[in-house]
Amino acid sequence: MPAKIKSFNITSQSTYGASITPEGVTAVNYGGSQKYTFAALNENYQISEVLVDGEAVFDSGDWTFADVADNHIIS
Repeated sequence: MPAKIKSFNITSQSTYGASITPEGVTAVNYGGSQKYTFAALNENYQISEVLVDGEAVFDSGDWTFADVADNHIIS
């Protein structure tokens, strides 16, 4: 029987005036990666901060989780 590959959940959620893609829960295999893209919905909004696991990160328009070995949250 082949070994089962462990996967982890990355949960993403946007707030009012912003979008994040993909949104919701994404399963990522152990050691895998997942890219998220975020943007303001229109010129009247701007991204003030992006939180990864509760910590503010640089907001360059995207974030990639690499070498995933745990569950994460991005908002």
